[in-house]
Amino acid sequence: MPSLIVWGEQDTVIPVKHAYAAHAVLPGSQLEIIPHAGHFPHEDDPEHFAAALIDFILDTKPATYDGRGWVKALANGPRPRKFWASARPEAQEQ
Repeated sequence: MPSLIVWGEQDTVIPVKHAYAAHAVLPGSQLEIIPHAGHFPHEDDPEHFAAALIDFILDTKPATYDGRGWVKALANGPRPRKFWASARPEAQEQ
């Protein structure tokens, strides 16, 4: 599935490492990191954001829907367990 991931390099809410992790497990994805942008890159640098979006729309062939293919992909797709496990807060002891 073609996907565009746009992230602010200076995002302090969800760090940019999450953008790289998402890009690594999304086949067909494109990653656009906007320098000097934070959690709202579309507000911090709207021109850069719009250019990335327009380029993606113009240069990307749309996906076709295949229900059985989706079921198979979801069942057999990559599982970034190591990344997500390390990103979870530790269980609180009571």
